[in-house]
Amino acid sequence: MRTNSIEDMPQKRAGHWHIPKAAALVILIGAAIRLYAFAENPLINSDGFLYIQQAKALYYGLSDAIVRCYKYLSAYPVLIALTYDVWDDWVIAGQSISLLFSILTFFPAYWLVRRFLDEHTSVLTLLALVLMPPFILISRDVMRGPVYWFFSMTGLWLFILQMENSRCRLAFASSLCFMMGAWTRIEGSLFILISVAYLTGGGGEKKWRRLFCFLLPFIALFIVGAIYILHAHVDVMALFKPERILSRPLEFFSRYSELRQNLKLLDRQNLPGFSPYFFPRVRNLVWLIALGTLAVQVIETMFYIFFVLLIFGMIKTLPRLRTDPGLRYLAMTSVFALITLYAQIIYNWAMTSRFVALFLFPALVFMGVGLKETWVFIAGKFRMNALRACVLVGVAIMAITLPKNLSARYVRDKLVFREIGRFISQREQGGQAISVAGAFKRVRNVHFYANLESPIAPCFEEICFLNAVTPESLQMVRAHDIHYIIWDEKNSSPGVPARIETELNDRFENVREWQSSRLGRLILYEVKK
Repeated sequence: MRTNSIEDMPQKRAGHWHIPKAAALVILIGAAIRLYAFAENPLINSDGFLYIQQAKALYYGLSDAIVRCYKYLSAYPVLIALTYDVWDDWVIAGQSISLLFSILTFFPAYWLVRRFLDEHTSVLTLLALVLMPPFILISRDVMRGPVYWFFSMTGLWLFILQMENSRCRLAFASSLCFMMGAWTRIEGSLFILISVAYLTGGGGEKKWRRLFCFLLPFIALFIVGAIYILHAHVDVMALFKPERILSRPLEFFSRYSELRQNLKLLDRQNLPGFSPYFFPRVRNLVWLIALGTLAVQVIETMFYIFFVLLIFGMIKTLPRLRTDPGLRYLAMTSVFALITLYAQIIYNWAMTSRFVALFLFPALVFMGVGLKETWVFIAGKFRMNALRACVLVGVAIMAITLPKNLSARYVRDKLVFREIGRFISQREQGGQAISVAGAFKRVRNVHFYANLESPIAPCFEEICFLNAVTPESLQMVRAHDIHYIIWDEKNSSPGVPARIETELNDRFENVREWQSSRLGRLILYEVKK
């Protein structure tokens, strides 16, 4: 029985906007799982506090507070502010944007893969993307990722279309999408740079016209921005910081040299517990440690098996790179995405699942090739038709990913911090910024929920994060006009509650107590004025 393989990629492309029933079913599955994750996990990430603070500043017209807590304004807080009136809840507004754009990303993802692969394989590739656990978690959180995913994926799809049709408007639309993606997450600017380089070096028919159309949104943005700056006297550059695109690469090299120099200084200190050979070895292997960090994060994000399929697909696709400009563009973008992620690790050693989208999206077609080779092998080995083989692979994908996607992945004990914050908010109801101090990192959560319903956009002050709640820190809290302080059993001096009750009851009021499995007793004190 003969089945199609990678060598039989169809030369006639599928319709641009067609979504078959199987792909629609996969999209519904992805939406359902994301809604389930949203319903099962009431907590949000700490980064979300910053985006909601910016959204509140925009909504209430507090221009001075927009970049006070977080120095860069992205598209995400703007979208939260625009949808707040729909929900009348800042957290739900942020989560709804993430859910919506996460689901919308499925459409251009399918259309992109369908430009290169058959319908069955495209549906399987979409299923694998939809069910990758890290992306499901991000989709229900208050994070910029889903907005960035949608615009970047749409930009990639439109760029491939303009290669096939040589249409200026497709290049223009692709550029707009890439621009929005880069505004949301700065690493999205890689797609812009690679696309410009590709159009300049080998863009094919009418490349200069399409290059002009691709650059037109940036030219228009520059002109409009210049006029706005002249008339409004607003430092737009300080809000969006486009100079980071050019300055960041130079900072990578300086950070690498700085790290090696610091390791050299540590070696000279003869620290106890370290072999004299340790720091010299580590100093010379920083590049390899960063490479290992990148490899581990990519493999874990792709849930191991999908990474294997991607590598296999890349190998199988190599012969076609010379003849297919679309595949060549995606391969080049994937390689430079890995280089960018590697440089990101060298820069600040931060590497999480959400960064891997920069590599995964342009490489998605190659993962699809790996899936195609898999079902083709199964069909030939067990003498079944293509549909049955694809259904078998799809069931295997769901069996591998669903247990992790349906499991609870948050500590219910953390809900106590939201409860404390909401209690403070209901108690105050004054519309003023409320400051809360404590000796545990989740005091930021308390501060966020305490100020969430007020028409203000305050930042969490670092002075409110204490090393421990001691008699000395009590004096500091009063000196800085902090409104509340939380004593916890784990990180604070055990004699503080007794001292407050006997000696300082005229300065601190015991408002309420909570219990935490990690921190023990939590006592909320109001600082009397």
